[in-house]
Amino acid sequence: DLDYQSSKRTQVIDYLRARYGEDRVAGISNYGTLASASAFRDTGRVFGLSPLDMAATKLVPKEAGFSYSLTDAAEAVPEIEKLKETYPEVWKHALRFEGVMRSLGQHAAGTVVAGEPLVKRAVVERRAEGNVVNWDKRVVEDYGLIKMDILGLSTLDVLDIAQQYIKKRHGIDVDYLKLPLNDAKVLEAFGRGDTTAVFQFDSQGMQDLLRRLAKGGPLTFDDISAATALYRPGPLDSGLTEDYVATRQGLKSPHYDHPIMKNALAKTYGVMVYQEQVMQVSRDVAGFTMAEADLLRKAIGKKDLKKMAAMKDKFIEGAMKTVGMSETVASGLFDKIENFAKYSFNASHSVAYSVVSYWTAWLKVYYPAEYFAAQLSIVKEDKYPALVKDARSCGIEVVPPDINLSTDKFEIKSDETIVMPFSAVKGCSEVIAKKIMNARMEVGGRFMSKAHFEECAKKRGSGINVRVVGNLDLVGAFAGIEPKPRSWKFFLFTAKFSTARPVTSVAKFTLCPSSEAPNVATWLCLTTLRPTKRPTAR
Repeated sequence: DLDYQSSKRTQVIDYLRARYGEDRVAGISNYGTLASASAFRDTGRVFGLSPLDMAATKLVPKEAGFSYSLTDAAEAVPEIEKLKETYPEVWKHALRFEGVMRSLGQHAAGTVVAGEPLVKRAVVERRAEGNVVNWDKRVVEDYGLIKMDILGLSTLDVLDIAQQYIKKRHGIDVDYLKLPLNDAKVLEAFGRGDTTAVFQFDSQGMQDLLRRLAKGGPLTFDDISAATALYRPGPLDSGLTEDYVATRQGLKSPHYDHPIMKNALAKTYGVMVYQEQVMQVSRDVAGFTMAEADLLRKAIGKKDLKKMAAMKDKFIEGAMKTVGMSETVASGLFDKIENFAKYSFNASHSVAYSVVSYWTAWLKVYYPAEYFAAQLSIVKEDKYPALVKDARSCGIEVVPPDINLSTDKFEIKSDETIVMPFSAVKGCSEVIAKKIMNARMEVGGRFMSKAHFEECAKKRGSGINVRVVGNLDLVGAFAGIEPKPRSWKFFLFTAKFSTARPVTSVAKFTLCPSSEAPNVATWLCLTTLRPTKRPTAR
């Protein structure tokens, strides 16, 4: 499971193809199957049922992120039981379709590398983006092929860009690997839930979890890692997360079914959070070897009932022999482990990702301007409002493009100001941004007036057209050299990046242009009040 910068993931795939051969490297298919609700809806459509007739399928419960089967859902939800009684023929066929493969997609990151041409080992489909093995990841492994997950992680791009900003502004080479993981300011920020734009800890639910954990005392890196593992559907639905929080807050005492289990579970307050803990408990209590412990982890994780039954007998026998447990107690302990292990997370994965989260939080605490500039450089436009709002809460203003300050990327004017790039303006591509920068360099690095810029733009081969000049003017790019009342379109542009809600009323206002641009007070009213009906275009 390997994470690379998103911008460089294709380089890794290209390297594998060049190193091992085009015919030995391929992607992996995904089997799309019909879940319970989909099975009924697809069957119902064939029988002529309307979406309203099948509305109850939306009530199918989920456990640990997985939908109930139709049979279990009918027992749990009266509306679905009624659906079964009303349409028995549809129900009968839908039961047969549950779990049936519906489509063949491609795994987002899965890559197979073989020691010989893959056509000798697997079914290979040739697609536009490259070869794909027509088996899913489980079948690929069953046939002895090596599967790697090669993921693109944009947060690594953010860390790289922030590193460059820091080097440029402060002359400091930040080595993330040498950062201590017990920095008080960074851990306090986690404890306050001040983690907007921090990798994995951005959501409101995660921030609430951090604040609750901090009530039990200052957070440590171990708590950050545990939060990464616990804030998932399985642990949340099963009560595992609540157990951890309550024990950390001192509301419950850690419980160990046998004193020897403390070795594995002390760091997580007696709660089995990680798969590695499941493995260690089986070794300490039942005398399993490392290989046997890993087989147990796999059997539980894949819900292989046959293997789990065999492992249970071996566990009970081992516990009686190793720590002198009775058969009844050992059986009960295995059942507990089995329940915990269904939701446990890989510790090495959790720790590695939490380290990346910690680095992003460290940047936000010590180099906020560089961090926000790097984040804005990567995220999609729909994420801008929340980032700009968070930057403002840190005392940093993100301002519209400036003809003498902007470039093809976000520029840090000072610790309090980030200037947007030319590419934020409609019609201004990266190519045009480069041409504006080149034109600025040719006149000594600064345009003296709007007329001066227009004169340069009119030159043959400048590549800067009239529409670009007009759009730059509308968003206030010339305000630094020719201050004047800003147009209402400037406020539309600003609103786009500084409000957390859609500015639908402003967009509607543009349908009825006027010879007189609205003043700021009018604009504020328009962004606050939503018209009751669509204005008529004049």
